[in-house]
Amino acid sequence: MTAEREQRAMNRLRAGAGAYACGGFLAGQSALQRSEICTSLLFDRLERKMRMVEALRHEAASRRNGVRSI
Repeated sequence: MTAEREQRAMNRLRAGAGAYACGGFLAGQSALQRSEICTSLLFDRLERKMRMVEALRHEAASRRNGVRSI
């Protein structure tokens, strides 16, 4: 992220800090801490998506097996 984009993002976080506690919290963190938080959130989201894909794949396999036995 460029310095200008980072500054704009920080200004948006600070502007919303009064309405959203998380904005104030994130704005108060260092760049490294924000990066760690975002990375952790991304991995959590990816894990949820992969569980959903695995459940759909399992469901599709079950249906495929049911069709073969007819």
